[in-house]
Amino acid sequence: MPEKNLQSCTIMISALANHGRENDAISMFNRMEDMGLQPDSLSFSVILSACSHMGLVHEGKMYFDKMVRFYNIKPTVEHYGCMVDLLGRAG
Repeated sequence: MPEKNLQSCTIMISALANHGRENDAISMFNRMEDMGLQPDSLSFSVILSACSHMGLVHEGKMYFDKMVRFYNIKPTVEHYGCMVDLLGRAG
């Protein structure tokens, strides 16, 4: 990516997750944070959805907790929906 900003990284994370490359999506999310980009509500929706589709309960809970405690982002209905889906898929 020529210009790496929050929007381009979030789009890349979404594209990776939507094409079955959830591990790469998680890696991209972590690289985005390493670059000093602060994830927003949409970024967390995308990564929570990726965790849900992979059945990564621990990681999903970790990202949700990070969103609330570290980034002070108030969860939306979409975030809670991702968590319900994540826990439902895990059984």
